[in-house]
Amino acid sequence: MILRKAGMVPRAIGGNVVLAPDAESIPEAMLLKMSSLCALMRSLDSAQFEVAIAALEAPAAALNLAAAIARLHHPLSEAFIRKQLAEGRDIEQATRLGIAQSARLMLEATSLIRTEESRLVGLVSNDPASFKSALLTIATSSTGQVAAFRNGPVTLGADANGAYWAFPKASEVSALISQTAQAVYNASKISPLYAAIVALVMINCIHPFTDGNGRTSRATFNGLLVANGVMRREHFIPLKFLFALSKYGFEIRLRQVIIQKDWQPVIEYFCQALTVFCAIADGVTVPFRVSATPDRLEDQYLLRHS
Repeated sequence: MILRKAGMVPRAIGGNVVLAPDAESIPEAMLLKMSSLCALMRSLDSAQFEVAIAALEAPAAALNLAAAIARLHHPLSEAFIRKQLAEGRDIEQATRLGIAQSARLMLEATSLIRTEESRLVGLVSNDPASFKSALLTIATSSTGQVAAFRNGPVTLGADANGAYWAFPKASEVSALISQTAQAVYNASKISPLYAAIVALVMINCIHPFTDGNGRTSRATFNGLLVANGVMRREHFIPLKFLFALSKYGFEIRLRQVIIQKDWQPVIEYFCQALTVFCAIADGVTVPFRVSATPDRLEDQYLLRHS
């Protein structure tokens, strides 16, 4: 990913390739937490998934789980929001839209049901061609348009200073997706949740499609949990809702991966996000509102279900 500024020579930020971390670099406590979360998600039934999705979709959810949702924020969240406001962006409207885009979310939520199980298996096969086929199928299902890897540049909108993010060249996309396939395969041997995180982050960093990269990455996250036996195809974790409540917590941590090559914050983010989701699904809301350290609350909840 490259940061360019109007009138300036482009300056590379971290290179184009974002490699998944070695298993040795992941703290043991984090591996155990991911394992506990996978076990907890396996225990949830369809009704519990529906309860959690409905709660996150309702505006009151953020109030009822304020302490837990606050853990999804980042220390730089407020500064990031001030920057967005200074550039004329309506943060509250963006949050509402993130939760209210029901038509897009319906495509995303049902994409796995409309994807053949044999294709989902391709996400965890040690075969780049099968992974690419599965990714294209999920992209088609989650966007409602026939997907193909892009053949031109993709950038994010410029800020007030004319700076903008440019993703890897189209000519590099196929090779980078092959690297992603290998990284996901290796990560699946460590933890299904870790594999899902690796896939989502790397797809976002590569932006292999002209449009629908976010939807495809989130559907692939869910697809890997299905392919690795953590949940059923009809189940769905609405990451869009969690991201919308995070005050750019996910986006900032994604940039930490890209710029600093630091994966730990984004892995911690997903562990907290799924803890919130599972707690709502499990009917546990009071513990997050009592006076105690968030880490202690989170660990106590996971320990009760490990």
